[in-house]
Amino acid sequence: MNAPATSTPRATRAFRRDLAIALALLVGLPLLLVACEITEVQQPSSALQGEVIEVVVTIQIPGDDANPHRGVVSVLVPEDWAYVAGSYDGPAGTGDMLEDEGWGDSTDIVLPAPDGMKWIGTISDEGYAVSNAPVFYDATIQLQVGQTTGDFDIGYFTTNDAFATADIAFGDNESNTADSLMNIPITVNPSVANEDGAQAGTFTLGQNYPNPFRSATAIRYELDRAAAVRVTVFDAAGREIAVLDEGSRAVGEHTVDFEAAGLASGTYLYRLEADGEIVETRMMTLAK
Repeated sequence: MNAPATSTPRATRAFRRDLAIALALLVGLPLLLVACEITEVQQPSSALQGEVIEVVVTIQIPGDDANPHRGVVSVLVPEDWAYVAGSYDGPAGTGDMLEDEGWGDSTDIVLPAPDGMKWIGTISDEGYAVSNAPVFYDATIQLQVGQTTGDFDIGYFTTNDAFATADIAFGDNESNTADSLMNIPITVNPSVANEDGAQAGTFTLGQNYPNPFRSATAIRYELDRAAAVRVTVFDAAGREIAVLDEGSRAVGEHTVDFEAAGLASGTYLYRLEADGEIVETRMMTLAK
């Protein structure tokens, strides 16, 4: 189930808009009239430790812009979360949302992350002009959940690469250049739990070795009780491409090999399931 999208209070947005405009005037930078607005966020309300989740951010651009710009989406997450992959889809085209540490840092300047949280910045691989506005784009971002359990408030920010930090103005009118949507809750639960909520067993998925790897790598997992397991590999788009191990396995440590000679270089995911529950998903990098 997706958490409802809740908007930042208008008074807060107005204050940020006025502050940003003042900064722009002080440094003599032009404030361009191009609007970006987050209209919806689809985000799971809960996740498991180590799970890869997918969020979809719908962005409206209400005005035409003849100049092509790349879109920016940043996500506020706990510090031990990681970017996995991203894509976008809209009337002008489709492509990848690439991780961009610079935009993560820039977002943190405009909207400082609370303790224990960080901004992950992404940017589209291509720039597009806007015509026949309003237009809507969906940015889909896959994130790997960390090991810290509890309740967290996820945040979202959007703008485009026409603006430096001092140019960014917030608002819900035609003069805004950026938008944010904050405090969307998610609960991170332990990887495997029984009906009473207690840990049902310690199932551990290790980091593959070597990593990065050129053609083959070994994946280790450990069971503290016998279980029916499934070890699978996915590409960055979330498509299952290999089943490395499947069936009943005894307590103890197990190792499986992944042969990737016929695959392209890039980021892949591997997952351990035990007794039908996802234990953990990790990333590995194929670099030929």
